[in-house]
Amino acid sequence: MDGEFDIFPNPGTTQVFVNVVIENDNAYTLSVLDAMGREVKKVNQLNNGINVLDTEDLIPGIYTMVLKGGETLNTIKWLRME
Repeated sequence: MDGEFDIFPNPGTTQVFVNVVIENDNAYTLSVLDAMGREVKKVNQLNNGINVLDTEDLIPGIYTMVLKGGETLNTIKWLRME
């Protein structure tokens, strides 16, 4: 289904793989929010399939991955480990 996504590994460390299903021409962005809701990382253009996200600069903790595109808004919690 368009706009669905998954992340792995979860928990993860210095890099995470974001698998996105894009079935139309909408542009999708992925925002990474810290526990306080602040955007700490953003990917402006995701491709259909697996995208690699460098998370080495993030401190260990719980993050929310937010996928936006068209009328789609999906979220997944992700745990950054040491």
